[in-house]
Amino acid sequence: MTLYRFKELRENLGLPRVGERVRSKRFGTVWKVIEKKEVWISNPVSGGPDAMDRIPAVYLRYWREDSSKGPGTGKTMGYRYSIQDPSFNDHWEILYDW
Repeated sequence: MTLYRFKELRENLGLPRVGERVRSKRFGTVWKVIEKKEVWISNPVSGGPDAMDRIPAVYLRYWREDSSKGPGTGKTMGYRYSIQDPSFNDHWEILYDW
């Protein structure tokens, strides 16, 4: 799979870009996307660890600022998204007017 296909995957999944802010639909908290990685994962449908049975995914790392502990502090978490996973839009919304 080429870099272009990873870009296509990110666009098809509706994922935000690094630097954009998103809101958790469940908790209402605002997070900033601080990292994006292109990764290969085992296909959960076939269940095999075989190298030929890998699918592309995009890993996003989020940061929630906690200024009460000083500047630049806060919690981070990461998720990976593939065609097999629930939609990004089911759990997050991109904030364009932050």
